[in-house]
Amino acid sequence: APPMAGRAALRLVAVLAAFIALLSELGPVSARRSVTARKRAMLGIQSRRRNCRSQVCGSIPVHEDDNCVNECVSPRCYQEVYGAEPLEPGEVDLVRWQQFSSCYSLEKRDLQRQYRQGGAESAPRADGSADEEADSEP
Repeated sequence: APPMAGRAALRLVAVLAAFIALLSELGPVSARRSVTARKRAMLGIQSRRRNCRSQVCGSIPVHEDDNCVNECVSPRCYQEVYGAEPLEPGEVDLVRWQQFSSCYSLEKRDLQRQYRQGGAESAPRADGSADEEADSEP
């Protein structure tokens, strides 16, 4: 078995390869969303993942924290996508990641729509998240 640092490097390479494969499947232009909108959505979820990783899941080794991070980002989407079969440590599942990202984007959009209509009590923050109270009630 490779040393812990070696496994982390292998995981990083696998995640980057998976991300590149995902981007290539999205194609250069989407009929539904502009490149800028997709980029903004990806930055929003990545920012939220960083916050969860550091504030909630920091005690879990990085190569084992994906379930914790995803559940922190969106408990509802986590249950929908990963609830029946959580990720194994180090596992990369592009199909479920795409489902999770899509679910999160829709959840975030719905929260923003509620806020604009006066249904949520606070505005989404710059990282795309909302206050805890509004965030827990999609």
